[in-house]
Amino acid sequence: GTVGENCSLSTAEKVQVIEAAVDVAKGKVPVVAGVAEFTTAFAIDTARAARKAGVDGIMLMPALVYSAKPHETAAHYRSVGTAIDLPLMVYNNPPIYKNAVTPEILASLADVETIQAFKDSSGDTRAFTDLRNMVGDRFTLFAGLDDTVVESIMLGAVGWVSGMSNA
Repeated sequence: GTVGENCSLSTAEKVQVIEAAVDVAKGKVPVVAGVAEFTTAFAIDTARAARKAGVDGIMLMPALVYSAKPHETAAHYRSVGTAIDLPLMVYNNPPIYKNAVTPEILASLADVETIQAFKDSSGDTRAFTDLRNMVGDRFTLFAGLDDTVVESIMLGAVGWVSGMSNA
């Protein structure tokens, strides 16, 4: 994810890290691999490699490097979500990636069955309320910032994916 490992590793190294995590977990806890790539095609390839390595799901960032228009961000998630058979967590971190996955974008993806969860690191917990108003409990919500956990849980998040504790 945004701890820096994804863009610092070759595909082979990413797979080795994933395989090590799967081996250590031994099926006792789910392993969710972060996928952050420059293009949708690369993201699909990485997600498929993660699947082959035994992950239980992926957390997908928007396509990196350029600022995408909302319909491009939606197309990225739709393309990856329909190309894989793994549960997918959408990762929203606009302060870092400059591409916001807004509640409107996520609601437009409600028909993609693999897209199951939403991790929000925007710092604006209104996204949870707006999303619930649009699509009910269609997506499982997760806090993404260490300093908004309490508010996120209060607004319907069921968990917290912490970058700091992972680092």
